[in-house]
Amino acid sequence: MSSEAISYVVKMIDSLPEDLQDKVVEHIKEYLDDLFDELQWDESFKKTQQQLIAAARRARQDIASGLAIIDIATIEACNSTNGTVAYSYMP
Repeated sequence: MSSEAISYVVKMIDSLPEDLQDKVVEHIKEYLDDLFDELQWDESFKKTQQQLIAAARRARQDIASGLAIIDIATIEACNSTNGTVAYSYMP
């Protein structure tokens, strides 16, 4: 980002009353925190993507070969909370 753009935004904020400046700064901080969290998540996902793909393939193979069963009730419960897919091994 150019220093001109940053200067423009700072001038806009400076033109506001002090209480509003504080609110704007707080919103910007929250927004930037969210962006940094997303960047960190993206980086973590890139590092583990191949492991996740391998685990999914292994789960599909286990299910297809009858070594694992799909628990639909658990899957539905997980999907409604955090999206985790569950399967269990046959005894």
